[in-house]
Amino acid sequence: MLRLAVPVALRDAWLSAEAEVWKPWLEQQPAYLGRDLYWDSQQEEGHVFIRWRSRQEWQAISEAEVAPVQARFVAAINQATGGNDEDPIPLTFASQGLLLARDLPRDA
Repeated sequence: MLRLAVPVALRDAWLSAEAEVWKPWLEQQPAYLGRDLYWDSQQEEGHVFIRWRSRQEWQAISEAEVAPVQARFVAAINQATGGNDEDPIPLTFASQGLLLARDLPRDA
């Protein structure tokens, strides 16, 4: 789970950059299962829940692999807003959880 500072003025640029940059990269990762994006208008925060097959597979992705994707994400936001910020959507919190059980429909 990631929590990001997303002011109302950057909300659309954030969502666009997520779809343009992070989504395609994530979908290329073999252990990626999906993600959900939420925006809290009162706190002006984005919440990103990313699901992986296992914690070990997520942790096996190096910072060297993630850094260029983050750089493209920042560039996309700056291009959309005309800004030049080093980190226009800063990460404010990150946490890893473990899904212990999941409700699945029963086969009839």
